[in-house]
Amino acid sequence: MKAKHKNYVRFFILVGIIVFSLNNLLSCSGNKLTTKEAQVVEEYTKAKDHDTAIIGEWIDNSTWEFKGTINKINISFDEQGIKKERMYRDGKAFNDWHFIYYYYTDQGKILMYRPAEKGFLAMDGEIYEQCKYQVSEDGNTLTIGDKTYTKHK
Repeated sequence: MKAKHKNYVRFFILVGIIVFSLNNLLSCSGNKLTTKEAQVVEEYTKAKDHDTAIIGEWIDNSTWEFKGTINKINISFDEQGIKKERMYRDGKAFNDWHFIYYYYTDQGKILMYRPAEKGFLAMDGEIYEQCKYQVSEDGNTLTIGDKTYTKHK
């Protein structure tokens, strides 16, 4: 009887692994943008303006300490309408640049969009964010909402 019980347990574990793998495989193939998301990305990256004053890399003026290191987040905006982020620890790059939002600018506002997460354990739906922004007259300081950045030279 014990051998039969072990076989059932193995069978159910195997079925669980197969179901989990298929679900994950099928969900991961869903990383493609939906038609609606592709239209929104097109609008944010091509159909709207990108203020040339914000294009480039910006260094966050605020920092935080974690386990004895001084950390900050730098951001970049490119001509194609993509905002990226990178973390620095003690002045050295901690990770690669990674995508955060598609963006465009309009009348002193930056409008940012991130498509919904796809796949198993996805947590976020589409994200729309709108903030006021301002570039200093000398072009060296960018203020987005209540955060201030300095132009990376």
